[in-house]
Amino acid sequence: MAKLNSIHPRGLASYIKTTRELLADSKPGKNSYDGFTPSVPTGEIISFGDDNFIKFEEAGIKEAQNAAFVLVAGGLGECLGYNGIKLRFKRLTGWNEFAISA
Repeated sequence: MAKLNSIHPRGLASYIKTTRELLADSKPGKNSYDGFTPSVPTGEIISFGDDNFIKFEEAGIKEAQNAAFVLVAGGLGECLGYNGIKLRFKRLTGWNEFAISA
């Protein structure tokens, strides 16, 4: 717990407080994304096997050691009092990460 508390920018107490607020807001249907407008990001168009593909694949393989991947299990999150799919949880950590409960 001390390790987790030390790595969160505002500590676990703040994390828990924010989590409880978000869950309470979700109960009456408040959408934490209200006010945001989705947009399609710009990017690269690549074709499998071309030089650009190989370049990006090599960069991706090199950087994969710094990545984390999450496989979300079934269920909606009812045990947390959340009435929606888990991938809709708002960002909770304060970093560019999403806290998702499985």
